[in-house]
Amino acid sequence: MRLLKLMRRVERVFLFLAALILVAMAGITFVDVLGRYLFNRPLGGAFGLVAIGMALMIFAALPEVTARNEHVAVSLVNFLPDVVQAVLRIVMAIVTALAFCVLAWRFFEHAARLASYGDYAMYTGIPYAPVAGFMAVAAGIAGVFRAIRIVLGDTDAVPSQREEVA
Repeated sequence: MRLLKLMRRVERVFLFLAALILVAMAGITFVDVLGRYLFNRPLGGAFGLVAIGMALMIFAALPEVTARNEHVAVSLVNFLPDVVQAVLRIVMAIVTALAFCVLAWRFFEHAARLASYGDYAMYTGIPYAPVAGFMAVAAGIAGVFRAIRIVLGDTDAVPSQREEVA
């Protein structure tokens, strides 16, 4: 289906962004440590850059993680019949979609509030509003794409029961 292919491409773009952000964070940390120990001059604002990078990386990976059903999960219902577990998996997929949509809505509101305040990182001067906006977009994509997969009956939308590793 064309829509699912488009969704996969968008998820891959976000995953690629997450990888780039991770590489940038590693580079910032490397330069900071190198400067600190070799030249006694740490990279100014490195901590703030890595903190912003961490938030961006987590949310950039969110659409792909959601599409693969790789969220951290604890199964407490293994004793229930398979039919009940299947229904619970569908319910949880719906709850996940709704939760990400609500999260996106709240992040959009927060981004607007940050923009109205003009809030920014003290040392680097990076404004926080675009960061919150990106997080809202990523959460929204994860939630809407999950909902679309549920409606289309895509088997990837509902997590399968995985074998537990002891």
